[in-house]
Amino acid sequence: MSSKPDHVYDIPHLDNTGSNYHDWKYRVLTVLHLRGLTGIAEGTEQCPPQTALDPKDQPATTAAYEKWQAHNYQAKAEITMNLSQELLSAVILYTLASEVWNYLEECYEEKGQYMMVQLLGDIFRCTFLDTVPMENQLSQMH
Repeated sequence: MSSKPDHVYDIPHLDNTGSNYHDWKYRVLTVLHLRGLTGIAEGTEQCPPQTALDPKDQPATTAAYEKWQAHNYQAKAEITMNLSQELLSAVILYTLASEVWNYLEECYEEKGQYMMVQLLGDIFRCTFLDTVPMENQLSQMH
């Protein structure tokens, strides 16, 4: 798999409310998969050591480390280039793509604290209409 992207994908930015999070995540994961970067973004492919125990292994160790760093940077770019300005500001100091990915999952997956606050706010702001059947409105809220 080539380390250089041969195609740029136009993915809508993840907005601050996370309302498009699942569509955004699907698209970004698809691009990361095409680039061979999913493991780095999700944190399952760990950074190799920078130095070898045996000096004769140092060139291979250095090459593996530098390749991983380049892939991490590319994965981070794939993720952050598709964020709103406010979300970018929130993750700008992270050095690992997996840190950015984990932060966004924490915020916008159904189990995240941010998402819980967002859902509670939606419930309290919800108003019901007399002109629409209650069952439909409750289903939509659910």
